[in-house]
Amino acid sequence: MSQELALPERAQALVRVDAISDHNWALVEQAIRPESRGSYLTKARTALSVELNDAAIAYFWSAVEADLRKKVLAYGIEYFASAVSKPDLRAEDDLRNDVKAHDLIDGCLALGIIGQEAHFYLHHCRELRNRFSLAHEALGEIDRLEAFNFIKNTVKYCLCFDLPAPGLSIRELIESLSSGSILLDEALALVQAQSSRIYGPLLNNLFDRWVDPGCPAPLKDAIRRIAPELWKWSVDDVRSNLGQRFATLRDRTSADASREAFEFLKLVNGVPYVPRTL
Repeated sequence: MSQELALPERAQALVRVDAISDHNWALVEQAIRPESRGSYLTKARTALSVELNDAAIAYFWSAVEADLRKKVLAYGIEYFASAVSKPDLRAEDDLRNDVKAHDLIDGCLALGIIGQEAHFYLHHCRELRNRFSLAHEALGEIDRLEAFNFIKNTVKYCLCFDLPAPGLSIRELIESLSSGSILLDEALALVQAQSSRIYGPLLNNLFDRWVDPGCPAPLKDAIRRIAPELWKWSVDDVRSNLGQRFATLRDRTSADASREAFEFLKLVNGVPYVPRTL
């Protein structure tokens, strides 16, 4: 059975919005998280009034991307970096410059910042923006009602929701494990208390640390204890992704990195997830 989307109180009237009117536009504006309301609202409404529908959706899509980046930063960019296999992400500028909208949406799903329904509709909005606005060569014209529905969906599945609570800081956990300032049982309990959505990103991060030739010995010892548990808690998609990452390392990097990656998979009983071609 599908789970009904739980909208914030300020956005619950969106379910009654099914046509363009001054009243419905006011409901859309009211639904947006207050600190996320900006000049794009007025610009988009003006654009709709003169049939510049492609401009209207472009204004709102820019607001969605900015909002998702804020939510990633609130949750913890280190988790997102692991979820999308981009370990060099450190700040908002990195998210803006180095992460495409597709990966931004997928990474937010991986962390539980958005749900499956939002993931589907935001990708649909992304495709509409790409295909029917000046962002790329347009396939055709988007009509006013479709543009308004686009706006409603960006609000319903993104802009109305508050920032997420911060996740466990991977950086602080790694520092504690590297220095031995936290007991391994305590670290495992701390990780297990988090949302199951973060097990995969954390496992990917530990994989990156393990194959790094500069990984300190205390951290390697900690990974030997923690990684097998994370592997058991993680879903098959995460395991398959790590098997594929071994294949990528084997093809593109040094023999040392490839050997360490294979040792990691042996450690977690993940060898069956190595692509059969290897």
